[in-house]
Amino acid sequence: MTKFIVIALLVCTCTMARAQDRVPREQCLKIACQLSVDLKQLLDTPIPTDPDIKRSVAVAREEHGGLVMPETRLSADTLAKAGKEPVAIGQLWLHKIVPLRDGQPVKHEELRMLTVGPADNPRTTARCVLAVQKNAGGKLELLVIGKEKKPLLTLPIKENAAAVPGDLPIDISAIVKDETATVTLTIAGKYEASFEVGGAE
Repeated sequence: MTKFIVIALLVCTCTMARAQDRVPREQCLKIACQLSVDLKQLLDTPIPTDPDIKRSVAVAREEHGGLVMPETRLSADTLAKAGKEPVAIGQLWLHKIVPLRDGQPVKHEELRMLTVGPADNPRTTARCVLAVQKNAGGKLELLVIGKEKKPLLTLPIKENAAAVPGDLPIDISAIVKDETATVTLTIAGKYEASFEVGGAE
């Protein structure tokens, strides 16, 4: 039976930094479909979202991992036209890992914890909303939003002139070292933002 893995990066104990394992597209789509069975739950977010499950992408190792569903109409224009109000760019589903804030794991009480999967093998996962906005200085920021509208993380977004545009609205890479990982999101093949994740408490 295929293991149920849900997140956009993973954490496992290791002695050397290494990249995450990309979940094959067919398996990723099966996972995304499982996550979207309960439409009311899928769309119950602090700010409006319209995730495109067909363009989901996931990475994982063993039982740790993650999956990102981009917004249906996400493009480079979404970021170029962003203002002071948060605009959703996708959903981030996490399994057995959580974002780190000031080096410490975000508590489950701050996350939207959901039960998903078949009745005979349910799994509890954390679901975050990814959003963008411009700060007072006009700089783009990535927001990682949990249970409430107030973001768990506010991160700088940079343009990467060397990035090679692909067919994924959001792509993910993660470098694992010891018990944490650095996750980088590439958005619309042009913008990048990074943050740390670690094991859930």
